[in-house]
Amino acid sequence: MDPAKEHSRRHRILAQAQRLMLERGFAATSVNDICKAAEVTKGAFFHHFASKEAMTREVFERFAESILVPMAFARDPHSNRDPMMRFRQLLRIIARTYVKSDVDRSDVSCLIGMFVHEFGCIDSSLQVLCAEALTKLRNAFADELKVAFAFHRSGVESPEDGQFVRLAGFFVGSIQGAIVMARATSEPRLVEDACADVVARAEDFIDHFEPGVRRFS
Repeated sequence: MDPAKEHSRRHRILAQAQRLMLERGFAATSVNDICKAAEVTKGAFFHHFASKEAMTREVFERFAESILVPMAFARDPHSNRDPMMRFRQLLRIIARTYVKSDVDRSDVSCLIGMFVHEFGCIDSSLQVLCAEALTKLRNAFADELKVAFAFHRSGVESPEDGQFVRLAGFFVGSIQGAIVMARATSEPRLVEDACADVVARAEDFIDHFEPGVRRFS
């Protein structure tokens, strides 16, 4: 058995499964569909994965990594000294990832949001993965906002950590909502607009925050 060929076959299965699930969702994507798209037999599929559900966890982790790894590079202080510029870069990465998403149509998809809706309480382990991915995204936003505030409003009393977290959660929810709207209307631009609005709201919060005044609560 050639290890290189097996690795390539496994990669094809995961890549095609991700593409199909982004287009159709989990339930509407069968193992037969994946095998046909990846040009492998069902025997080869089950040689690499114990079940469709086990493969789906790897697909999810692959998708989440495609967002979180570039975000980590964007957040590197060496990439840009101004944290607000890094925050803008974060949003550009997210917009590019969601609008592209390896889908061959003009719409957009996010496996995180799709799986939350599809699985709900059916698969608690996958629900935990979804929650962890969304929490990482929210916390990345909150951390960058906190650093940006300290950078741009030096000498002004900083908001409580909870305010940064709530604002970041609002931003994540806004982007996920824009993805749903974009998919329903086949208008990918809605995601890019939402990301631009997030940057504008973040800048407004940092520029106009007044100690003792609660905003976005």
